[in-house]
Amino acid sequence: MSVDGRTIIERIWNPHACFVNSKLANIHTSPFKNIFLQIYSNGSIWYNYRIKLTGPCSNTLRTFPIDQQRCMLFYESFTHNHDQVEMEWIDTVPPITIMKGNITLPDYVLVDFSASSELRLYPPGIFNELIATFTFQRLYGFYILQVYVPAYISVFISWVSFYLGAEQIPSRTTVGVNSLLALTFQFGSVVNNLPKTSDVKAIDVWILSSMAFIFASLIELAVVGYLTRNGNHASIKCHCSWLCIRCRDWTAAKLDKASSVIFPTCFLFFNIWYWFVFLG
Repeated sequence: MSVDGRTIIERIWNPHACFVNSKLANIHTSPFKNIFLQIYSNGSIWYNYRIKLTGPCSNTLRTFPIDQQRCMLFYESFTHNHDQVEMEWIDTVPPITIMKGNITLPDYVLVDFSASSELRLYPPGIFNELIATFTFQRLYGFYILQVYVPAYISVFISWVSFYLGAEQIPSRTTVGVNSLLALTFQFGSVVNNLPKTSDVKAIDVWILSSMAFIFASLIELAVVGYLTRNGNHASIKCHCSWLCIRCRDWTAAKLDKASSVIFPTCFLFFNIWYWFVFLG
């Protein structure tokens, strides 16, 4: 027998179950309060209501923006412990049913959900607790276009100076400094829109490492400038040790040629490490 839950619910005993970790919870009232109450012939009661709930999430940003966030809802009786009320998930159907096939938010997509239960100890006693866990994957396409691609371009542009010649110091300085300033400005604009946390995020490692590569190219330019100012035949003397296979004098041209190979190689290994650690 179905009845109007709004009028009879106050007369029926209920376990006063609620989401104990919710930040905000409201029963839908469009066009009326959405409460369903059904009484079976054996005395069992099905009590159902539709609510709008705001709950907490893990907010772990170590791998941001390639991160996953877990949101957990704890459902238990607020006034009755385990000895008085035993709560468990129904086992005849899946405990959690997603009514909409694919839930996509502006920044996240739901990738997994699960149901579990446990006993939690409080001063009044031991309470049954039902746990619903939802896992969301962040959609990082925006950050790929706004952060990673510009960082790649800035680093690649800084390598152009290796091919301009040792005499083009002003032009090479402009290329390197502009690349560094562009990346610094990009980093500042991204940081302003991020949550204020003390965690070192994946995006921090990426941008700071990219800035380090550009800064290293400016250091290389300073060495080339030093060699150029001291004459075309100036070189850096190499002191041989038992590790050396062959010792040579480094001229500005040789340093540029070596840098054009060393910098891309190091950046490639950094990319392999970065994407393996944070994406794998």
